[in-house]
Amino acid sequence: EEQEDQEEQEDQEEQEDQEDQEDDDQEDEDQEDDGDHEDEEEQQDDPHNVHEGENEDISGYQASKRTLSLGALQGYKSALKAYYRDRNVAFDATGMPSGSTLNDRLSRLIKGYGRVVTQKKSTGVMKLKEGKSVLAVREYGIICEKMTQIRSDTMAREIGSTGLFGFAGTTIMWNCCCRSETLDILHLEHFDWENDCLKLTILKTKMDQGGVDADIFSPRTRHIFAAPNKPMSCPILAIALYAFSQTRMRISHTKFFLGNDQKQRFGQVLRRVLSTEDMQEEVWRDVGSHSFRKGSVTHLLGIPGGPVSTSIFQRASWSLGNTKDRYIGTVEPGNDQYCGRILAGNNTKSENFDVLPPHFTREGLARINDIGMHKFIDGYDTFPDSYKRCLPMFLAQIVYHLDRLKDMFPSHHFLWGSPVFAVKGSRTMQFLQELKEHHISVCRGECEECGMTCSGVPMHVMNVAEIRKLRESQEQGTKLLHDTVLNVSTSLPQDIYELIIRNFEVNGAIPLAQRDLEKLREDLTSMMNTGFSEIMQGLLTSRLRMQGPEELTGRGGGGELPIIDDRTGILIEGETFTWGGMQHPVPQGFIFPQKTPCKSMWQKWHLGQEEKINGEWKRIGPLKRLEGTDLVCANMKKNLCKAKAVMLAIEVMGRRLANLSTDIGIDHENYSECFNHGYVELVKEKYGPNAWKKQRKRFTELSYTTMYKRLCRSNTGRKNKRKRNAVANRDEGVRRCVWTCYIAMDSD
Repeated sequence: EEQEDQEEQEDQEEQEDQEDQEDDDQEDEDQEDDGDHEDEEEQQDDPHNVHEGENEDISGYQASKRTLSLGALQGYKSALKAYYRDRNVAFDATGMPSGSTLNDRLSRLIKGYGRVVTQKKSTGVMKLKEGKSVLAVREYGIICEKMTQIRSDTMAREIGSTGLFGFAGTTIMWNCCCRSETLDILHLEHFDWENDCLKLTILKTKMDQGGVDADIFSPRTRHIFAAPNKPMSCPILAIALYAFSQTRMRISHTKFFLGNDQKQRFGQVLRRVLSTEDMQEEVWRDVGSHSFRKGSVTHLLGIPGGPVSTSIFQRASWSLGNTKDRYIGTVEPGNDQYCGRILAGNNTKSENFDVLPPHFTREGLARINDIGMHKFIDGYDTFPDSYKRCLPMFLAQIVYHLDRLKDMFPSHHFLWGSPVFAVKGSRTMQFLQELKEHHISVCRGECEECGMTCSGVPMHVMNVAEIRKLRESQEQGTKLLHDTVLNVSTSLPQDIYELIIRNFEVNGAIPLAQRDLEKLREDLTSMMNTGFSEIMQGLLTSRLRMQGPEELTGRGGGGELPIIDDRTGILIEGETFTWGGMQHPVPQGFIFPQKTPCKSMWQKWHLGQEEKINGEWKRIGPLKRLEGTDLVCANMKKNLCKAKAVMLAIEVMGRRLANLSTDIGIDHENYSECFNHGYVELVKEKYGPNAWKKQRKRFTELSYTTMYKRLCRSNTGRKNKRKRNAVANRDEGVRRCVWTCYIAMDSD
């Protein structure tokens, strides 16, 4: 039994080494040739071929040859052992001329090869570190910040969601100590919220490929916490931004990260970040997706008095050894919660370590429920119950960090086209700001209103909290003493004055000089107050006379002026801007959205958007009111015509399927329902009735310009090729021009 236990433990350790080395080798190959595998070259460099025909002595290995790491060689042995096992061939059978087994010979070969590796490392021929480098906490924060700074290229096909995907993927890999393969297996059913943390269940791990031991109570569950003081690396905020910005219109699609190969996608995004000019230092050269897993575990193990190593290894899904796996059961969730609270960015030495995540008060949650969570996020009715429990907490993170989000993302970013920023139409930002100021609670330790308590906080942090309370009590006592002394110093002269006045009376009469003194003081005070009032009034009047009509309507020529929709009669709030001798609904130099998904464009088309102008956020009215004279660029005028065509096509189908008559305007109450009906039908008409099932394209992320090209094609689905003669070219141009003009006239 001991021999079997030892062999099983060796198999597990070899499997871990093999998979770790495979991860590092795969990232190296991706970084060199962008994902093309070079299996043939690896086979040529295999030390088995180098030492073929030699005996136990490998000291003559050529130093000029490429030196594989010791972990890679052990991985080859594990792969060969697995190959023998799959073919039902005994790997330790005695078949060598010397009477030894293949397993013994390979073990001696690896042991001897280890001396060669050590010698090369000592002489500087080989690097000391093998595989990808370990990512430090500071470097992790820099990568998170760079992810949020990714912007969509106007010449590229991406729509702007790449940065949000990279931000969420980075925080998940760091906080869960997982590999990039995890991004492909996360589904909505794996998310749940309990007390003050997010519970994320990872079914498939390195040591449990089949997910046999995975359940909601197993160590496969990771506890992820918020970091309200560090929004740039807060995992809950990153997950919330991605969740609320994605359009989910298919009932059967439950993957959290939409798409097929998210591992490769994350690798491409990471290489894109590391290829920037300010990331060319030596520290970033060996960083890969596996560096997050190494860095988070190293960070936890390096904290004095931090989490126990058992909980860290189980969070990383590492084997504890055969004996430990048998005799050590599942670690209590408190240890994993301690790890999660640290990895989120909370400082163990700070008194704010026990901070609770931003959450709605009871009154604020009631207001959200009155509106309906389906107004804040697409596809809410199709979500599992566990995922629905997470959404109020996700929404609270977005509302709490609203001001910071305005600084992180420009006004034309993909994020601002999400339904959460259009739930109240033009008053959405005002509504969210009101929620933040009056209905968001952020406290430490325990929330008295909702009963939420902090978890994953060890005793020494509790002692720090008690010391903090004592210090606050001492500060309050010191302040009270200071106020008392200040009050005495202020009231004492007045008391002395009153005492002198009472004793100044002689035979029932106060001398005239005293009354004159009192009257003089009162007259002087009244005269000074009157003079200051006249001066301030004069300054205000002169300033109003100097201001022109543009300044009277608002700073920079913008003012809150009501606009009435001529067709529906609905009151639309937006600012007007004066430039070029005329009033316009947009400021001068306004950039019309180009690479924008149809859903985001639909929202801006009917509800408007927020625009940051000269450091101040202003409200832009619905874009459907724009005319050609409001835009200064010819290309933007063309995009305006394209948007009119696509939005009208969606509106016609949406009104028909949603039973929405033409005399009813599209506002924040019905815009989402109308779009969902119309867009689904439009995709089926232009891409085929089975378009949503084939999943050939990400139809939820198609830009309106792409959909416009599809509208201009014939019913056969093939592009109308232009004739080579001038007559055919002219007819094609006339056809498109007439179509665009017809759509514009019909829209007006």
